[in-house]
Amino acid sequence: CASDDAIRVSVSVPVPVNAVSVSLEMQYASKCGWWCAPLWVAVYHKNDWWGHAVRWCFDIKDYHEICDVSQSLATGQWHACTFDISAYESKFGPVDRSDLLLELVVYTDAQEQTTHVRDVFFTQWVTTTMTTTTLR
Repeated sequence: CASDDAIRVSVSVPVPVNAVSVSLEMQYASKCGWWCAPLWVAVYHKNDWWGHAVRWCFDIKDYHEICDVSQSLATGQWHACTFDISAYESKFGPVDRSDLLLELVVYTDAQEQTTHVRDVFFTQWVTTTMTTTTLR
C-alpha cells in the first residue's frame, strides 16, 4: 500500500534446531523504484537481529549493504527459492540453533508494493539408528 512514510511488514519464526534449509515460493507484481525491498529473507540471532544476520534480498533498492546475497527476479511469476541455514554459521561461527530466527520482510518507502509468499517450509535433518542383525 502507498503511504507518506515507510512501511515494513515482517514475520519471524524460530528456526528448528535440526533445520537444514528453508524453502518458499514468492512473486511480486512490480519492482519498486527507491528505498524498498519486495522481499528479503533473513536468518538472525534472537539477541541481535540487525548485526548478526544473513540476508538474501530480492530486487532491493538502496539497501545493498545489508544483503549477503542480492538477486533480481522477473515480476509476475512464481519463483521457488531455498535458503541454507548453515550460511549463518559460515558467517558467524557455531551457534546454538535454538537461538536463530527466520524473518521474511517486505519494505517500501511511500510506494505501492505487492508481494506474495506461499509454501514456506523447513527441511530438517532426520537422525535414524540402524541396527544390524546377523542371521545364522
